Amino acid sequence: METTATSSRKKRPSAPQTVAEFEQWLACKKTDANYEFVRGRIIKKPPVKQAELFIARFLMRAFAKTQLYQNGSEMLSEGDAYVDTFRKRIPDLAIFTDEQIWEAKIGKRFMPPLAIEILSDSESQNDVLEKVQDFSMPGFNW
Repeated sequence: METTATSSRKKRPSAPQTVAEFEQWLACKKTDANYEFVRGRIIKKPPVKQAELFIARFLMRAFAKTQLYQNGSEMLSEGDAYVDTFRKRIPDLAIFTDEQIWEAKIGKRFMPPLAIEILSDSESQNDVLEKVQDFSMPGFNW
């Protein structure tokens, strides 16, 4: 027989299973930290390290000389990259088209055409391979 104490016990909320649920969880967390979401796993993403700034600067300056840049695309640091409804990554750098930047303003989610990760010694080979797979996905828009 179930007692009142047992039956009135609230169910613990389940962990997020989709990007939408993850973003609701993140909104309640009220933090400036970056988190990626990969198939139910919440992964805290460290910011670009100072030792990596040279690489980031080199890539951003090289991009500023391209036709993409002249056409309104931007290379931005640590922007959201939506792989699909179960994965949201935050690449160190990514190129976003002018159209994507305007669409983001109205809430459209997408995968940038180019995502760049600056590898660090702390990442495992499996982590790197998983990121390469995710960033190699065809463009995703919702």
